[in-house]
Amino acid sequence: MPIAPLYVHRAVENGDDIRAYAARCGLPFARPSAEMHVTIARSLAPVDWRDMQPPHAETIVILIKHGRLHRLGNAVVLAFTSPILTNRWQSFRAAGASWRWPTYQPHVTITYRPLPGWNPALTPSFSGCLVLGPEQWDAETTFALNPPAETETAFTPRMTLASAAS
Repeated sequence: MPIAPLYVHRAVENGDDIRAYAARCGLPFARPSAEMHVTIARSLAPVDWRDMQPPHAETIVILIKHGRLHRLGNAVVLAFTSPILTNRWQSFRAAGASWRWPTYQPHVTITYRPLPGWNPALTPSFSGCLVLGPEQWDAETTFALNPPAETETAFTPRMTLASAAS
């Protein structure tokens, strides 16, 4: 295990559900489902990975009752609460991981391209499940804070059995 910067995240396994919610909220351009994730730790300062609890390999399901869309810098994110993720973040901080924000707010970045005039206060809250895959650890030192907007695509719902029957 290296002494290196550390980036820990979990992939969102039901990204199409999040993209559908975003489209209903007036955000037609969203990150591809395969790029959606929740960051748990991001230490730009090198840390000794041996001081960290090992990666959590299980998939987790978080029931979100009142998730809200917010602006975070130039991004629009789905923010929610999760004691599991917050406790995990605190364990990385206690083991020496740096963090550039004053607190930890679990969220999924939806888009970097909201439509002009879009207002998060006018959107309904998100209630549903967020399925997160196993932790992924990376020593990459060139984290992209803002991926290119051209990776965001308009949401196109998949055909369901109910819509195919009509």
